[in-house]
Amino acid sequence: MRRTVRGGPAAARPPRTRTPRVAEVVRHDRTLPNGLDVVLVPRPALHHVAVSLFVRTGSRFESPRHNGISHLLEHMLFRGTRRLPSAHAQARAFEALGGTLDAATAVDHGSLSIDLPPASLGPALALVAETVLAPCFSELGVERRIVRQEILQDLDEHGEPLDEEERLRGLAFGRHPLARPIAGTLSGLRRFDLPLLRAQHRRHYCGANAVVCIAGRLGAPDACTALVARTLGRLPSGRRVPTGPPPGAQRRPRALFLRHPGGNQTTVRLGFRAPALGAPDEPAAAMLLRVLDDGLSTRLYERLCDRRGLCYDVSADYDAFEDAGLFAVEASTDHAQAPRVLAEMLAVLDELRQAEVTEAELATARARHGYAVGAMRDDPAELCEFFGLSALLGVTRSPRARHAELCSVEAEDLRGVAARIFVASGASLLAVGGCRVADERRMQALVEAF
Repeated sequence: MRRTVRGGPAAARPPRTRTPRVAEVVRHDRTLPNGLDVVLVPRPALHHVAVSLFVRTGSRFESPRHNGISHLLEHMLFRGTRRLPSAHAQARAFEALGGTLDAATAVDHGSLSIDLPPASLGPALALVAETVLAPCFSELGVERRIVRQEILQDLDEHGEPLDEEERLRGLAFGRHPLARPIAGTLSGLRRFDLPLLRAQHRRHYCGANAVVCIAGRLGAPDACTALVARTLGRLPSGRRVPTGPPPGAQRRPRALFLRHPGGNQTTVRLGFRAPALGAPDEPAAAMLLRVLDDGLSTRLYERLCDRRGLCYDVSADYDAFEDAGLFAVEASTDHAQAPRVLAEMLAVLDELRQAEVTEAELATARARHGYAVGAMRDDPAELCEFFGLSALLGVTRSPRARHAELCSVEAEDLRGVAARIFVASGASLLAVGGCRVADERRMQALVEAF
């Protein structure tokens, strides 16, 4: 429910926003003899503990022929171990400890995670180690059928992918591995056999290519390190998997229009090449995202929804990879309104590159990031994701240091990074819905003239 507050001149002024102080989070870093990095984040006041194993794997490390094998391998790790030779027995063993094993595959990493009672930490580490050290790779045919269903749910009736985020990434990065779908394709899925899966497992699931993070009530750090050494310390050393060459520069705008006239709306997703992870202007790009889309009072929602009433929601996101980044804005609207939505998106972005944001906007963005960092202290899974992924991707930092890094961004930095990111030559436009041909041409012209 929205409330309207009326008053005199004092009421018209925006409230003063205080930037919260962010306390440091204690962490302990170790490296085992096999090369495995161990990050411990003790939070003794909490009543649970989270364990996450992060691995350098995913679609960006795959060849075109083997696209999707990282995702299938993630699934196969749930098919049991030599001691627990079925998916059901393995799941029961984890759940008897009070948690449920979760896993995910992304473009540039994979993870195995579990949140559980502190008393179960030792047995859980042993079971995670058993999962990655001794998978039995049983019932490949069954798991193929499961993954096939996962792929099918993201395809339309013509076999075209429905995931707008994935389609935009493919449009922006072309033939580079960053463009490949995480789950792969149905044809590729049929090709993967046990020798290929075992080779993929040996290459990626090794000490030099992984990080384990444990956060929450984990006990004495030295004792916890010893637990990790006795379990995951048995991973083979292996080698760190390289990322390969970065994507080439984009020199002209790209557009893709997919017709789905049966729906009621067209989704407009506009992306721009953006700074890579660790780039000097990456913090400014991250703050730019918060100015655009971090609550209902930020620029995109205020203009497209509150003021124009063009869509129910509008969002922005920014993915920073090791050697490239992609900044995107998305909204869904009536087919006929798609060109106007795109025009309004471009107008908001143009304002950012033409004029500096207000001090009030910047203060709110800083404060909201500080609140989010403070809340992270009570969430072991969030702490694992922050510390573990930072270590895996080579940008090791603390939440407090990250907050200070973002708070150091000034209005002129935001204007500068907006001018560098929001240019026609680095733009990619994806529209999925029932636009007329004339509207498609108009939208393409809008991006080219930006």
